[in-house]
Amino acid sequence: MKQKYSRRTMVKQSSVLIGTASLLGFAACTGNKDKVSTKAPEVEAPANIADKAATAPAGDPLIALDNPAAKGLKYVHNGSKVDPKLRVDKAGVAGAEQFCSNCNFYKKVEGKEYGSCQLIPVPNKHVAEKGWCVTWAKKG
Repeated sequence: MKQKYSRRTMVKQSSVLIGTASLLGFAACTGNKDKVSTKAPEVEAPANIADKAATAPAGDPLIALDNPAAKGLKYVHNGSKVDPKLRVDKAGVAGAEQFCSNCNFYKKVEGKEYGSCQLIPVPNKHVAEKGWCVTWAKKG
């Protein structure tokens, strides 16, 4: 004998399944934070704050490139060094012209060459105005 399911039952079961999957995904992302390194990789010939960030001493205002939030967004301090295949044209703006400074999620810290990013909410850490990530969105 076949069981019949009502639409209401299917919606309830689907929402429970989706909620459980979301919680499991969140739990998997949190992991052991003691193993996360805060040392940023070095770059050659630093010329400005975007390049210096990778070799900056402790207390630097810029987020480390190996921070999980930054890595997940493929964030870099110097957007001009990103593979052009990643920097696709978005909202009528050429990939080569996309930087944190003209992104919708960026808010400049007055008098500094960096600012905060809504998508990288790490306390006391910022992104370079010449930085870039895959979630770049045109300022509106």
